[in-house]
Amino acid sequence: MEKLFVRALNPDDRVELEKLVGLFTTLTGSTYPIRTVYDSQFWAAHIGVRFCSVGVFHEGSLIGHFAICPDSRMRSNVRIAFPLFDMRYIDLQEMIRKEVAVLIDRLCRRNRWSTTYYFIFDSGRADQKFILQMLGGSETALCPHYFLESAKSQSIVGADKAGTDSRRISVYVVENPACRNTLPSHTVYVPKHHKDICSYLYEPFGLNREFRRKPDSKVQIFLGAEERGVDIKRYKETGVTHICVSPSLIHDRNKALNQIASLGDEPVFLFVNMFDPGCPSFVERMEDVGFVFCGILPLLMGRDSIVMWKKNQELSLKYVPSERGKALAEYVISCSEKVPYPSHNRESREALVLL
Repeated sequence: MEKLFVRALNPDDRVELEKLVGLFTTLTGSTYPIRTVYDSQFWAAHIGVRFCSVGVFHEGSLIGHFAICPDSRMRSNVRIAFPLFDMRYIDLQEMIRKEVAVLIDRLCRRNRWSTTYYFIFDSGRADQKFILQMLGGSETALCPHYFLESAKSQSIVGADKAGTDSRRISVYVVENPACRNTLPSHTVYVPKHHKDICSYLYEPFGLNREFRRKPDSKVQIFLGAEERGVDIKRYKETGVTHICVSPSLIHDRNKALNQIASLGDEPVFLFVNMFDPGCPSFVERMEDVGFVFCGILPLLMGRDSIVMWKKNQELSLKYVPSERGKALAEYVISCSEKVPYPSHNRESREALVLL
């Protein structure tokens, strides 16, 4: 029996942290989108504080890694960060998948986590397909040009220098709801022309969702007490802006649209509350001013959201981790091609390669 262990890493063990840095260096060179993975001090400072790092060991060698990072604003949501796997040990994939699945399921039940989620890179990296199999779940959204791609560009963290001048890599968001039979049912409001793709993206999760374009006049709608009409958060490290929107709570829609439009050419992503009856009309309005439908985020931030990307360059994709991801990518590409910025080209219509 080959010796395989999946366990938490010790932030006080310098040798172990150097092994972790070595794993990233060996498998990604200097191209990983988040540059801090190459700094052992980053791991020492954050393991056990911001996240728990889990290593996959085989006969003493570190061959895989992922970090478990509960969302500070919604503790029932957990992001699985920095997943990486050495494909030289692909023969152990079934054993690893089972060990990781048992660990994550146990943690979800113990901590009452409702959803785990993570990113798959459109990079063609060999381990991306296995990471999807290992961690489970299904692609629900595609965020175009999200992370800076090269080591050189990622070292530039200034707000103005992290925009369209640098090459960026797209990411697929993968979600995996836990304890699905205990999750509440909801009415979700979606534009008619996106209903079929939304239904398709919800399909793997078995969630009870009723699709509507408009609310029943007899039904009262209650949004969370902490909801805001527009909540803007900018991530300095990546130069990306997230905007959470609950349209019915916006007092001055024109002002809100001008505020969003004033963000310039930096990467901007909208997350429009699907529990809000104003969602369909808001999504349609944003499509008119250059935003592209990119999928959905069920169960994150205490709600379901439609994801939209402010098109600041043509969308080009090369790799997809699964057939379901391919269907999502092709749909997003078709939506993007209807937005004529900056100039139409045929690059996005290159054949997508299944990893």
